[in-house]
Amino acid sequence: MRRRNRRAVIVWLLAALGVAAVVLAVVFRAEIKRAVVNWLVPQGAVVTEAPLVERRQPGGENAGTRVKEEPAPDPVEKTLQRTGESSEAYYERLLPLAENGDVLAQLKVAEACFYGKGTPTNRVDAVGWYRKAADAGDASAQASLGFCLLNGLGCEKDPHAAVKWYARGAEQDDLNAIHGLAYCHLHGFGVEKDEKKGFDLAMKAAVRGHAPSQTLVGECFHAGLGVEPDKERGDAWLYRATRQNNKRAESLLQAY
Repeated sequence: MRRRNRRAVIVWLLAALGVAAVVLAVVFRAEIKRAVVNWLVPQGAVVTEAPLVERRQPGGENAGTRVKEEPAPDPVEKTLQRTGESSEAYYERLLPLAENGDVLAQLKVAEACFYGKGTPTNRVDAVGWYRKAADAGDASAQASLGFCLLNGLGCEKDPHAAVKWYARGAEQDDLNAIHGLAYCHLHGFGVEKDEKKGFDLAMKAAVRGHAPSQTLVGECFHAGLGVEPDKERGDAWLYRATRQNNKRAESLLQAY
């Protein structure tokens, strides 16, 4: 009788342990998988796992069977210039994408038109493409459109509209947009002049390594725009910008 009781207890314990092991495996399956991978893969190796999409065949001989598909291509990759691809071929490949509403392609087509890469320089067309991408919410396009409107490049000068687009790009933390907005506030272009606000905006981009803003901050310290004049700090900011080959900063350092 005692042997039977012992066996029953042992069987019950083994069953309980089995259930507990299954529960733990389900709860901690991600951690277990990670531990196994770390054990099997040499230290320092990079493991990547491309997600696959499963779908079922709708009908026919293989109806109901699961088929694995490769993940969709990276939407950014199709707008990158390929190795050995000429500027002209790159532009011709981007243009249909831009016409079909690809925002990144619109931005790149705008840049090609603005700088004459792969197509003759046409700043009117550039502004049109910048506007399409800006309307779609692209912060870089918003900054570029603001620049064109402020300087009358490919369009009539419109400082008020420039400030509007700079502000939209700055809301998305685009450094070029922040810089443009700082410049407008410092000099009162399209907005009421506010040197302190302009300096603060310029500093916001400068501390993050934006060379034109570093140059602008250096100018502010030298001229006392929005901040107390301080030649040493002005020179220090200009020097930072020269380390990124900013030509204006180099000429200002020589002049001051």
